[in-house]
Amino acid sequence: MTRKKFLVSFVSISIFIFVVIGHAETTYTIIDNLRNRDDDVVEATCKKIGLDRGVVGLEKVQLLSPCFEIAGRSLFIVGLSWEGPIEGYLILLDKDGNVLDKFRVGYIGQLSLVQLQQKYLDDFLLVDAIKGTGAGMRVDQYTILSITNKGFLKLWEGVSYERSSPGKVAPDDNYSIEAFVTFKDIDNDGNLELLYHKKIVKYRYMPKEKQFKAQPASRKTEIYKLKMIGTQKYILKKIGDVLK
Repeated sequence: MTRKKFLVSFVSISIFIFVVIGHAETTYTIIDNLRNRDDDVVEATCKKIGLDRGVVGLEKVQLLSPCFEIAGRSLFIVGLSWEGPIEGYLILLDKDGNVLDKFRVGYIGQLSLVQLQQKYLDDFLLVDAIKGTGAGMRVDQYTILSITNKGFLKLWEGVSYERSSPGKVAPDDNYSIEAFVTFKDIDNDGNLELLYHKKIVKYRYMPKEKQFKAQPASRKTEIYKLKMIGTQKYILKKIGDVLK
């Protein structure tokens, strides 16, 4: 290779590396700025990505790592959570730091891709977030979203945890719900089953003991079919219940 050809090749490679790193830095700079200790930097970044809340109450910044490819595009998902009042957003960014979509959720506890038989599905996102709290109550909610190269598409939501403890003021309204979700591959065409497992426990007031006592739990599994109708497009339909 001649010196001239070598220099041309070196310059081309250098430009390519600069462009790739520059793109990555744009996205990661946004994330770093959201985690910055300087309140002004955080506030300005929240405004830049189009959020109506800023640094006040911002408690958690989560990055779903690593980035993933959809339709040839590298996409990043960031979760932001606030307290006082509880609120949260999912932000979908491309590699250049452009905001493709925002989706409002509660205070995010779990942010992950859906797992199916030891592998992760890179176009399904599972979020478990606190939706509301108050005197003697709390509600957490699962949300399942399909991820496309244009944005988020909500497919399903259901309670992941709920507790109501009004005490003797409303003795029939003392209960708890605990739930989890699993997925099953039902064919080779991308169709899945979503199984939503719930355990419900009611509490009865015992005057003699002067306290509430848990009653035998009831269990229920709701079954939904996630049917693929095109590339990264799904419809969800409930197909039955299983009582236990």
